[in-house]
Amino acid sequence: MCNVCILIGYEKPPVGAMIVRCIPPKLPDIMPQLNMANQSKTTTRLSTKRVLYTVSGVALCAFLAVLTLYDRAGEGRMAGYEWRMPVVTDTTVFAGSGTLLNFPLLLTLRHDDLKTTAYGGKVRQEMGYDLRFSRADGATPLFHRIESYNPRAGEIEVWISLDTLHLGRPTLIYLYYGNASVDSMPTLQTAAHGIRGFMTGEDGPAPILDPDTKQVWMGLERVNQMRPGSMVMLGEPEDVAAPWPVTFDYLSARERAGSLVLVEFATSQEYDNDYFSIERSPQGMHYETLGRMGGGDHSEEMLRYTFTDPHPLEGSSYYRVKQVNNNGDFSYSDLIYLDFNPNMKGLEVQGVSPEIFNKSFSIQFSTDKPDHLTVTLYSASGAPLWVDEFDAGIGTHRQELSPPRDLEPGTYVLGVMGQDRKLKTFRLERM
Repeated sequence: MCNVCILIGYEKPPVGAMIVRCIPPKLPDIMPQLNMANQSKTTTRLSTKRVLYTVSGVALCAFLAVLTLYDRAGEGRMAGYEWRMPVVTDTTVFAGSGTLLNFPLLLTLRHDDLKTTAYGGKVRQEMGYDLRFSRADGATPLFHRIESYNPRAGEIEVWISLDTLHLGRPTLIYLYYGNASVDSMPTLQTAAHGIRGFMTGEDGPAPILDPDTKQVWMGLERVNQMRPGSMVMLGEPEDVAAPWPVTFDYLSARERAGSLVLVEFATSQEYDNDYFSIERSPQGMHYETLGRMGGGDHSEEMLRYTFTDPHPLEGSSYYRVKQVNNNGDFSYSDLIYLDFNPNMKGLEVQGVSPEIFNKSFSIQFSTDKPDHLTVTLYSASGAPLWVDEFDAGIGTHRQELSPPRDLEPGTYVLGVMGQDRKLKTFRLERM
């Protein structure tokens, strides 16, 4: 079973937070029958309508950024910029898994595009002020501090505060450039957002970490700061100034039949669109074409597409869709990350108890890999009423949940979903 992560456009949460704006899952059409005992393999689509939910008394849009769906994937761009390049940090040489929050990454990047326009490049400001960095969503800025910039050579040395650095797999961010309207350093660059680490303590106190995490953190810092370019690769420049002729409604990838990957996407608008190419990369840098699908030419309707990758890569992969116009012009969707391991079973939910509850109930489940669970309580008609979410490590667990106290007595359905996006449902009665 695979573990699919989505890279979506979302508003920046507080430092270190992972809650993002999102969309709740719909139940299957047979929901009113309330006979869900055999529906554990149901795969849900997520609605395109944004809805606020109440979680522990706080109004928010639940779910982590590891859902397997884009919400309007084409929105993942920083306004006013002409170009961007993917920057991939590879930590696979280090043992372990998990994430480091707000890691101080030192980069030395050199590329002809990073020269100023006066020297044949595409950077607009001679001081490099229009060099900006974003998360993998392509839209949320990352704090950075330029140490040096050579406009003639197209070389920059820069500190970036990575709010999330993945261990054991690549971490993708974007470098934007080419914005004539930027004439100063961004307001984001303030002392309050300083670069903090063990070897960069002059900008603030070092993070408080458990001993094992601290050892990994310091090892990464040493390697990174002794050789700032050793863990980093630059991808191909992307033109992000031109309007995109295709509006992607969603893009997802999931394991199918234990040995295949199903790539699904939909468009809500196409203009002069000839065809799509489905592309894959092990590190999000250099892509191979897996196949082609005819486009809708001119369409204002929702068009859905499905493509099967018969030979997926075991481990890390990035997928994207290349859209090609009738005149040969092209653009790309944003990326989805997939960690494919056919030998893992993933999340298995054994049950919910008690089925007739007053204040709380518990779910029993097991997983053979770290997972993030989303629990949704639906009305008898299928309307989502309440959402909770939490992380779970490897092993067998019992998680107690307490829905809102003002929940009326009656029949409800509980939906439990992990990162594999497979929904399992249970009938509950509120006393």
